[in-house]
Amino acid sequence: MSTLTFFGAVFSGKGQGKRFVELPWVKRQLIKHTGFTPFAGTLNLRLDEEGTRQRVIIEKKLGLEIEPKAGYYPGYLYKAKLKDTICYIVIPKMPNYPKDVIEIIAKDNLRQKYSLKDGEKVTVKVTV
Repeated sequence: MSTLTFFGAVFSGKGQGKRFVELPWVKRQLIKHTGFTPFAGTLNLRLDEEGTRQRVIIEKKLGLEIEPKAGYYPGYLYKAKLKDTICYIVIPKMPNYPKDVIEIIAKDNLRQKYSLKDGEKVTVKVTV
């Protein structure tokens, strides 16, 4: 196993991550794969140029698949750490999803836990 370090800026999304995490069939799979009940929402990060290149590397590795129901696309989970919190990055496999964005799920509301504001830079270490 190796570790990739991502640098990104926090930004507010449109609430799609929250809606996705709260879908019963998604939540069941997230609990199964992560061992925790995720906070109902994601922390969105816009990656720097290097992070965008590294995201392509991660996408070629096998993550934990969130198997979709009809009408949805799969997503893949990769174990990570943000500050002292174990979390997972989520990469949806949907057309036109921005290549410079990752979403993070955790047991806690990471934005609140670390008092993160839009534009603030954070580091995430991902195990692949």
